[in-house]
Amino acid sequence: MKKITFLLLFVMMCGLGFAQTFTSDATSDPATYPADMQNGNGTTAATCGTADELTLPSTAVTGVGTLGTTNILESVTLNVTHTWNSDIVISLQDPSGAVTVLLTDDVAGNGDGFVNLVLQDGAAALPTANTDPLTGTFAPLEALAGFNSGTTAGDGVWNLIVCDDAGGDVGTVDSWALTFAPTPTCSSPAGATATPTSPTSADFSWSDVPTATLGFEWGILAPGGDPDVDTFLFSGSTGAGVVAATEAGLTDATDYVFYVRANCDTAGFSSWSGGTAFTTPALPPANDDACNAIMLNIGDASTGAFYSNEAASVETGEVPGTCYFGTPSASDTVWFSFVAPVTGEVLIQTEELAGDGTLNDTQITLFTVGDCTDLSTAVEVACDEDDDANVVGDGAGLQANLQVAGLTAGATYYFVIDGFGADTGTFDVSLTDPTLSVESFENENTFTYFPNPVRNELTLSAQKDIQNVSIYNMLGQEVLRTAPNTVESVINMNELSQGAYFVQVTIDNVTETVRILKQ
Repeated sequence: MKKITFLLLFVMMCGLGFAQTFTSDATSDPATYPADMQNGNGTTAATCGTADELTLPSTAVTGVGTLGTTNILESVTLNVTHTWNSDIVISLQDPSGAVTVLLTDDVAGNGDGFVNLVLQDGAAALPTANTDPLTGTFAPLEALAGFNSGTTAGDGVWNLIVCDDAGGDVGTVDSWALTFAPTPTCSSPAGATATPTSPTSADFSWSDVPTATLGFEWGILAPGGDPDVDTFLFSGSTGAGVVAATEAGLTDATDYVFYVRANCDTAGFSSWSGGTAFTTPALPPANDDACNAIMLNIGDASTGAFYSNEAASVETGEVPGTCYFGTPSASDTVWFSFVAPVTGEVLIQTEELAGDGTLNDTQITLFTVGDCTDLSTAVEVACDEDDDANVVGDGAGLQANLQVAGLTAGATYYFVIDGFGADTGTFDVSLTDPTLSVESFENENTFTYFPNPVRNELTLSAQKDIQNVSIYNMLGQEVLRTAPNTVESVINMNELSQGAYFVQVTIDNVTETVRILKQ
């Protein structure tokens, strides 16, 4: 009778999931750990994707079966000693070698090491800012759900694939562990995205869960919030199969984190997933007031995320250009001013804001203004809508480009930008002197910059001293400034978040702007 009971218990254990952790460390494999992250290459970077990578086999996993049926891979725990966290790239590969998931890459800035770093789907996003050391529970860069598809065998030897993609700093993998747990009865949604659509709104999406017969619940928290404990700042729900939502009551220039979970009726709710961080853009200034026009310098190239919108306006009247299609609303316009260069020639160009711009059809009018409080004193100098053929410009496209010569050197001019008809949205504007911006800079002030994209440091090299370097984010905010006054300058970009930036370089009093992608 006892033998029958034992056999029944064994069968039940095989049919039901149970938590198991498999650890690879100096206790299980003293000959390997701590493992040299440079894989014997000294201080040289271990090139990712080559034989230089460090491949660490796990302690053999047994008794978990096919993942996504009885058990799932719930989390990966890492302990790493290193002097520059963002150099570390770690992936995990299943025993068959068929599935590889990226766990970390360029996270935690120049912090030192990972201490009991737990990577688990549904947790908060990994930080990119300096974190010393990085510890706690975060979501991997790619979801562990990629292993839990119902086709991946969990039993066998897993591989942790590690590389250090920058030279100089060194480190070791001290231990790592795989934790398997019973498959949830209600699966968490995967692939959560959050996309700001205005200073106060954002769109959200996620993957469907077939068993979510009662749909989904979603919520928004401040960074560091816990969806299982804290009250959501904003929340809502959708029906079965509806995998998108919108929130329009957000605050501008604010960091948020989005979460979502499935409602599987009698099977209950899934765990919260997402942990997707996003930031709303800043509200536009009330810059439809000519007396508070945004002052631009010659050479300012796409350094601002300006906004043409009927909200947030300061009314001083409207002077539509002769080339406008229709009469724009006074509160639509954005006023700029500049001092004419000695050449008397300027080129004003607009473009849709890179990444998330919404105004793709602009109109420009250039004025002299006698009294900014009385726009009856404004006199039109030139106008462009759709880069019309009768206006100097590139002659094509919906974005207005206005090139004007014969201006009075040292005089202040105003120009106003408006969307076509009732169009509103974000856009970039640049102001250059076309007689200087190409030939002079290219022939005498040539500079090179690398790498692009950049992870840690951007190198600038020129034939003459680099006087100033300014870096702007996509909202037009200056985030870094330096005056190297040398022919070569190395700019530390570790403190900057991932994304696109404009780098203004001044050489021999001439400014050029390039676009850099920070990884």
